[in-house]
Amino acid sequence: MARFQVYRLKGSDILVLDLQANFFDSLPSRVVVPLHSVDEMS
Repeated sequence: MARFQVYRLKGSDILVLDLQANFFDSLPSRVVVPLHSVDEMS
C-alpha cells in the first residue's frame, strides 16, 4: 500500500491526497487533503 495516493473526486476536477499512516488506522474513514495550484491560492 502506498503511503500517499492521489485521487480525482467523482464528478469533479479536484485532486485529493489520501494520507495514510498507522495513526489513522482506527478511523473508519480516510483523511484527504485537497490539492490546488499555487495560482488558485494566491
